[in-house]
Amino acid sequence: MDVQLPFSLLLLLLMTIVSLVHFCGDSHGNVFWGVSMAAIEGDKESYVGPNHFGIDPDFVVNITIFHINELNYTKGDIANMDTADVFGDLYFDLRAYVDSIACVNGSSHWIPDCTNPEIDSTNLGITEVVVEVDKRFTNYSRCNEVDGSYSCNCVPGLDCTNHVGREDVAVAHRPEVPSNFFPDFMWWRYNLAQYFGGYWYSFLQKGQCGSKSTSNGTHPCFWRVVDVRDRIRKNCSDVIIKSAVEEHNPACFQACEQPRNSSSPCWISCFFSTLMGASSSHKVYDPEESMDKSILFNAFTLPFHTTSHASHVVDVVTPLSVSQQERSMKKNALRPPHRQYQWGNIVCPSV
Repeated sequence: MDVQLPFSLLLLLLMTIVSLVHFCGDSHGNVFWGVSMAAIEGDKESYVGPNHFGIDPDFVVNITIFHINELNYTKGDIANMDTADVFGDLYFDLRAYVDSIACVNGSSHWIPDCTNPEIDSTNLGITEVVVEVDKRFTNYSRCNEVDGSYSCNCVPGLDCTNHVGREDVAVAHRPEVPSNFFPDFMWWRYNLAQYFGGYWYSFLQKGQCGSKSTSNGTHPCFWRVVDVRDRIRKNCSDVIIKSAVEEHNPACFQACEQPRNSSSPCWISCFFSTLMGASSSHKVYDPEESMDKSILFNAFTLPFHTTSHASHVVDVVTPLSVSQQERSMKKNALRPPHRQYQWGNIVCPSV
C-alpha cells in the first residue's frame, strides 16, 4: 500500500533542506553548491573556502611589501618583522644615509639607527613579498632584531591585536618637527618622512595562517605569504638610488672633493638638497623644490623588474668602493629604450 505524506509535511521537509544547502563561492570567485557550514558549525564567519578559521574573505586583499634584513634569514620569512611599501621602505633606507655624520663610534643620542643591524650590517638584502592580509589593520608594532632573533612590541599607550599592523609614515612622524637648534641631519630625517610618506607594516607570528597559534582550529588568522618575488643585495640597490639622485644634479656632486664618496658631508648635503631642496636642512621641505618621487620609485623597484634589455650587472658582495661606483655608471651602448638615465642599465642579481 502506498503511503502519501501530507503536503504540509513535504513542504516543511523541503524548507529544511533549502536551509541547509546554499549556493557557495570561494575566495577566488569559484562558485559551487555546498552544505552550509553555519548549520554544521554554528559559526558562518569561521569558514573561508576550504579552510576553517582562515582570513575572512570579506576583508582579504593582497599587498606587496619589501623587507630589509640580513641575508642569513630565510627569504620571505616576515613573521615578527616590520616591512613597508615602496615609499615606506625608501624612507627607512634613505634616512640611514646621514649615519656617517650622525653616528659617533657606533652610537648617537640623536638617532637609534646607529646600532640597528637592519641598517649597519654589511650583509643586507631587500626582499619583495606578496602577502594576503585581512585589511582590518591594527596599530603598528615595533619589531626589532636583538641577539639574532626578532620580537615585537606595541607602541606604549596603543592596543595591538594579531591583525597586521599598519602605520602611515608621514602622519606618525609629523609631530616630530625638529627645533631650530637641531642639526641638519635631523631635519633631513624628518623631511624624508613627509616627502615619501608610505606605509609600514608589522606581521605578528600569532596572526600568521598556519602558525602554532592559528593552526589548531581555534583561532582565526590574518595574513599569509603568497609569493616571494625576489631578493637583492641592499648595497646594489643603493648604487641605483644614489646614482638616480646624482644624475639629477651632477654639478653639486662634482663640486665635492670626493664626488662619489657617499659618506662625506659634502655628498650627503648634495644628496638631500637635490632630493628635497636646499632649505630641507633647516626647515620643513618645499615640495616645489623637490625631485619627482616617481624617479625614486622607479629606481627602487627597477632591480625587482629587470628585463633582458638591461646591460650592466652589479654583483655586489662587499660595499662598493668609490672607484667601483664610478665604473658601474659608465655608459653602455645597449641601453633599455624606456630608460633615459644611466642608472636604468644597472642590474642587481637575485640572492
